[in-house]
Amino acid sequence: MHFFYKASTNVMKGSLYYITEEQSLACLPLRKSDYSLVLGQSYCSLDILLETKEAVQIAGWNSIKRWKHHSLQAPKSSPGHLYLSTEEKLLSGSGRNYGLHWETYYDPRTSWICMGESTNLRGCECIAFREGLIAALRENLLISIWGRVHFIDHLLSNKNQHYLD
Repeated sequence: MHFFYKASTNVMKGSLYYITEEQSLACLPLRKSDYSLVLGQSYCSLDILLETKEAVQIAGWNSIKRWKHHSLQAPKSSPGHLYLSTEEKLLSGSGRNYGLHWETYYDPRTSWICMGESTNLRGCECIAFREGLIAALRENLLISIWGRVHFIDHLLSNKNQHYLD
């Protein structure tokens, strides 16, 4: 699947969280989405709003027990909106696998994670499509997603009340 982006200084607000109790990642506030690209061998996905084909968040199970510790420095990026580029009819509520061999890397020193290619970003265009989330594209293919992660115990505690945007 191919992607494209449009430069913009108006990126989606929010943060990426790791919810310890669920062993999952979630961008909060959650955004409406209806199509998922499941990343690697976890159940974490890049979620798309089919109406516009815009990538809006990552979410899903991705156990920290499987993360590989690795020194990470987030790539330099430009703000913009990330879009899925396809003429294929995609069904609302469905999805597909993407990046089957992707792994998740984590740097506890910087709090950055990377799903996909973490070292060779030569020739990539890096787009900050949501606060704290960066997509790396090479020849219109998504090769990795980067996120600065915050840790919380559970999603709906009194101090972490986050709902749909």
